[in-house]
Amino acid sequence: MKAKDHSAVSSVIGYYYQGCYALIVLLDSDDDRALISVETRDDIELEANSIISLKQVKHKTGRRISLKSDDIWQTIAIWCQYVNEDNIYFHFVTTGIIDPDDLLTKLVRLPDTEDLSEETVEEIAAAFLNEAKRIKSERNKNERQEKGYLFTGYLATLLTA
Repeated sequence: MKAKDHSAVSSVIGYYYQGCYALIVLLDSDDDRALISVETRDDIELEANSIISLKQVKHKTGRRISLKSDDIWQTIAIWCQYVNEDNIYFHFVTTGIIDPDDLLTKLVRLPDTEDLSEETVEEIAAAFLNEAKRIKSERNKNERQEKGYLFTGYLATLLTA
């Protein structure tokens, strides 16, 4: 049997990266009164020029990121609580590799790139919705199977008692 890896090295590297990235974000701001915080509303929170930027930082060297990644969905769960607040922008920052054929590539924004077209936004929203429906369906299926197993196990216990 393979021994479980209980090393915290990747977590430590991730936290170190997060701190370094926060410092770069602060120094890169053009607002002399900018404020940065780590591990408040998100991994990194920058308040500059009356705008709040929440940055979810994932240090995933060599790992692939896709629409199906838990990291994406956990991030969305965090951001949902702030979606109705004004002047908040959300940033998913990763060292991971986004598959070239994954729809997430259309969300990659570099400085001085144009805004997403309405068609692209609709395409991405539809893809997220379809993936959410798939996840929900899988969870419901697993719950039904688990309940069926529990009922069958309970019934077997009753019959053998």
